[in-house]
Amino acid sequence: MAPPVAAAPVIPEPVYAAPAPVAPTYAAPTAPAQPAPAYVHTYEDGPALVPPAPQAPTLQPPAAGLPTTPPPMPPVAPPAAPSAPLTGSNYNFYNEGKDAAHGKNTFANNALLLPILGVVMIIASNFLAPILSTIGVLATIAGFVFAILGIRRANRTGRGKGKAITGLIIAPLILIVGLGVVLTQAIVSNPEFQEGFSAGMNADLVEQIEGNIKTDMTAQFVAQGIAAMPTAVDCPADTGLASGTELVCTATFDDATTQPVNVTITDDKAGFTWELQAQ
Repeated sequence: MAPPVAAAPVIPEPVYAAPAPVAPTYAAPTAPAQPAPAYVHTYEDGPALVPPAPQAPTLQPPAAGLPTTPPPMPPVAPPAAPSAPLTGSNYNFYNEGKDAAHGKNTFANNALLLPILGVVMIIASNFLAPILSTIGVLATIAGFVFAILGIRRANRTGRGKGKAITGLIIAPLILIVGLGVVLTQAIVSNPEFQEGFSAGMNADLVEQIEGNIKTDMTAQFVAQGIAAMPTAVDCPADTGLASGTELVCTATFDDATTQPVNVTITDDKAGFTWELQAQ
């Protein structure tokens, strides 16, 4: 006989009760707590105040009628899109439009004007300041560039081609002359060149003085019946020949004798006087 089977226990279903609504309660604002009084301790050197203990801050509700949130900001308009810059073809078209309105070719005018200005400045540099020649060369180069641009514009507009071609022809010629002037001025203003040039000029003048002394001395010796004739006169070549300079030259005669000659420069054009020193 089978044993009896125990019945399964019955589990009761849970019952959930809805929570009862709770009415909100607001606490009335309380007055801020008064700070505790300071206590005074008396010492021999006088009373000392003891600071009260710090109190926690209390938040007060806003006054009635005041907004608790800031007003909304007005909408900001987006920035306007920038206009297209005048670059490239539209810039070129703009300039051509202005030239066409006035019936001219600005590039061609500049191509003719700048080389002429360069010539004037190159010439003026010889009388005023050497830097003007460099400026004139730069103006001529700019004129050559404008000549090329002027021809290109003239092919499109039909204006100023003759001026542009003229500038294209004369600009290289003026440029060659201007570069020559600039180079010459640079060489002449070099101190080493000036020193060498002065030395060369002095050497030529000294040689001229030596020849004149020999000629004058020979004529005087012949007139006085002196037998010995000068064969050479040597003067120092490294001495300046400014007015008032005194030189001591040496005269050599055909009898192999020598005699000093005192020479005095009388002006800046190598005028001089000479005198044989007494033996």
